[in-house]
Parts: sequence; structure tokens; C-alpha cells
Amino acid sequence: MTDASWLDREPFAVEQNTNGTHLPAPAPDQTSDFLERVKAGMSIAADISRADIVLFQLQRNELVVMAHAMPASISSLYRQSALHRTYHTQEHPLAMEALTSGAHRRRLREVLTDGAPVDEEVWPVIDGNGVIVAAFSVLTNLIEHERHRRRKRIFQTAMRWLKWMAVHGELRGAEDLSPFHEFDGILYVNEAGSIEYLSGIAINLYRRVGYLEDMRRRGLSGLATNDEAVVARALRAQRCLEETVEFGDHYWVHKAVPLRQAQPQWQQPRTWFNPHTLPLVPAGAFLLIHDATEARHREQELKIKSALIKEVHHRVKNNLSSVASLVRMQARRIVTVEDARAALADTEERIRSIAIIHEYLAREEGRPISMREVCQRIAEEVKRIEQKPGQVITITLAGPSLHLASRQATACSLAINELISNAIEHSTEPVMRDVLIDVVLEDGGDFVRLQVTDDGPGLPHDFNLQTVRGLGLQIVRTLAQEDLKGKFEIRGNIPKGTTAIVEFPKASLADA
Repeated sequence: MTDASWLDREPFAVEQNTNGTHLPAPAPDQTSDFLERVKAGMSIAADISRADIVLFQLQRNELVVMAHAMPASISSLYRQSALHRTYHTQEHPLAMEALTSGAHRRRLREVLTDGAPVDEEVWPVIDGNGVIVAAFSVLTNLIEHERHRRRKRIFQTAMRWLKWMAVHGELRGAEDLSPFHEFDGILYVNEAGSIEYLSGIAINLYRRVGYLEDMRRRGLSGLATNDEAVVARALRAQRCLEETVEFGDHYWVHKAVPLRQAQPQWQQPRTWFNPHTLPLVPAGAFLLIHDATEARHREQELKIKSALIKEVHHRVKNNLSSVASLVRMQARRIVTVEDARAALADTEERIRSIAIIHEYLAREEGRPISMREVCQRIAEEVKRIEQKPGQVITITLAGPSLHLASRQATACSLAINELISNAIEHSTEPVMRDVLIDVVLEDGGDFVRLQVTDDGPGLPHDFNLQTVRGLGLQIVRTLAQEDLKGKFEIRGNIPKGTTAIVEFPKASLADA
């Protein structure tokens, strides 16, 4: 085990009085606040350094873990958090040395949980009065340690600055950052805004959005990814910041971690100065990049599906209310058993019409509904139910491929069902005969016209739509005037036949 060279480490010495004793301990609240700042920076430091970070305190001759940051960027060395565990002082000699002498040490050792070889680096945590209050232990698996040694020297230096800031509670705002994961990219940007280091993942992220050239030594300004803004704000505030940036179809989460380095007082003996009194100078920033594009798209799809489900529930509730109203209207007219049978048959047809709309809603996932297809389906269903043996019912359909929002499509389908059924019924009275019905859909741009014409005997001379007592026509009139906010009229044709017309303003398809 060898001590790190003086040139490659920051001063972590303990401030002492001239008689060699420690300075008086600060107030408990002050120490507690300082340790909370240290803890707040441990998670992001563990993620970036791809290591476990453990904070030890000495209590009753035992080492107690007061904080443990398990990295999100790599598998932890521990099966579970070591928080609140106690260890014999001999199990962690470097932590004991840091706590008792203020030494910064590094060595290869084995983690006791599973015997995996690791690189252990330990710093004393020294509060503002120069008192050692904890030991900050960074444990890195051997493979990751070797990878780090092969990275650019500027990145290694920036990592030392990051750990120094974490040890001294200088990673302000780090508690607000989301974790840095395995497939996130990392850049080191100097204080002038130039990129000096990119991880392989970061290079691939930029290539995906069109930056194929070597990004090293390039400034952040001018990038469509808006990296410069978040880094500049973090450097001005000297505080970690996280922002989500949208550009094109991409969503990137930026996390900027401003770095500072201490300027040691070389003229002083290393055991006589307090590291908190050293001047800190800006040293650039780490920029962490998470590509959230796929996750954001999935989130948007889920929101759309959730809104669709709510809308479907709303439509089902309204349509069930409509069915209940129709049943009540028919119930009032029932006198005999035959009336009941007829009422149930009519109700079945109306429910089938609503079911057809819900079938299209489920298939089209909330998109506007093709009324031409719905009309064709309803006509086939009514014909199947109403056509008697030996009878021929012909229903033709003309008009464009008209699309309506689901609310209007439901009311319109019920109206079509009633008009076709009514046309068949009145065309075969008083004797059964073949029936020809023409259904025409007209898209007037801002209005819709539905026209149903039969070849029956026509209207009686005293026909008055306002006083008609037929349930089917009453339903159509209610649908046209109240649900569709339009109008309904019936015309007698010459020499025979009847034409029923429903006209209503077309709702915006955004209401689908």
C-alpha cells in the first residue's frame, strides 16, 4: 500500500493547533448541515465514477456506515445497502487511518461481502473548522478501475475534482439530479465552453442526431441540442442543474455538474491548513446526457391511450343512458305481450347500432369514424332482422366517405337505424311487399345531410311531424335537434314514397 503522490492529490490535511491537538469541534448543527451536503453529492459522484461510495464514522471504537451511495451506472459491489452497518476497525484500515490521521490513501483490497477485488480510495471528511467528522470511501471494481486508467488524462483530472467537491460538500444542487445510468453519455467541457472529452456513448448520441465529425475541441455553441445553455447556467450559479431539451423528434435530459478545483497554499506545511479555506477556481463542467426520446414517446402514447380509455368510458356511460331512455319510452307504450315482444326487438336493433359504433371506436383507437362503413353495417343488420321469408329488401348507399367524431357518429347511427326501420315498416303496410330504400350521405363541408328515401305508399294527407306519435320518429327528432343540434324533416314524394332528412352542423374532428 502506497500513499498517493503529493502532486496528484488535493490537500486533505487536518488543521491543528501549535500543540498538535485538534481544533475544538464545531456546533453539532453546523456539522450536521455539512454532512448532509456531503451525503447529497454522493449519489451523482457514485454514478459518474461508477463506484460505491461509503461514508464512515467512528462510534464506540466501531466503524458505522452513515451513508452508502450505490451507483446506477454499474452494478453495485454490495448485494444490498450497507447503511447503518457496523464494522470492526480492522476491516477498513484505510477508513480508520483517514479518521485518525487525516490521511488520503488508496489500495487494492477485497470487499468483504463477496471477495471481489476492488480499488479503494479514502479521504478524510473535514468540516469548516478543520475537524475530521467522517471517512469518504470510494470502492471501484477492478475492471472499471482499469478502464478509468485508460481514459484521457483530462477526464481523470476532472474526476479528481469531482470527488474533492463531493468530499467537501461542494456539489450543490446534486440532490435534485436524476441518476446517471449505464447508457448515458458524459462530456467534460472546459471553462471556455470547449469539449475536451466525450465518452463513446456520448459520441454515438451525437451521431444519431447528425453530428458525425469529431466533437473534441468543438465549442458547445451552435449545437441544436442546446447543451451550451444548461452548462452556462450551471457555471454561473455554480450549482448542478438538470433540464430536458426538445429538438426535432428528440428529447435529451441534460445534467450539468460544475467543477471547481482548490488552489493549495504551497508555502504552508500540508498539516497546517484547512482545505475549506483554500480558494476555489472554476474548472469547467461535466455534462451528462440521457436520451429520453423513446421513453417520452411511450409516455405520450400512454397519455393518448389513457385519454382514449376515459373517453370510451364516457361514451359508454352516455350511450347506456340513451339505451335506458329508449327502454323507458318503449315501456310506457307496452299494453300487450305482443307489444312487449316488438319493443324488445326494437331495443335490440338500437343497441346493435350503438355496438357498431363502439366496434369502430375500438378498431380505430379514437380516430374519426367512417359513417359510410357504419351505414353499410347498420343497413345489413336491419335487413337481416326485418326481412321476412319470400320478401326482398334492397338498401342502396350513396355518398362520400364521410368521417364524424364519435359523439356525432353515435347519434347519427341511431338516427339511421330508426329511419331505415321506419321506412321498412311503413312500406310494408298493410300488406307485405318488396322494399327499396336509398340512403344518401352528403358532406357539405361545415354541415352533414343524411337522407333516407323509400318507395312506400307515401305520407297520409294529414301527416304532421310535430304531432306524430310514432316512437321511431320521435327518437330521430330528439337525436337531430338535441344531440346533433340540427333539424329533421319528412317529405312526401310524387307519385309515391317518402324522404326523411336529418341535417346538422359538423363538429370538429378534434372532438373525436
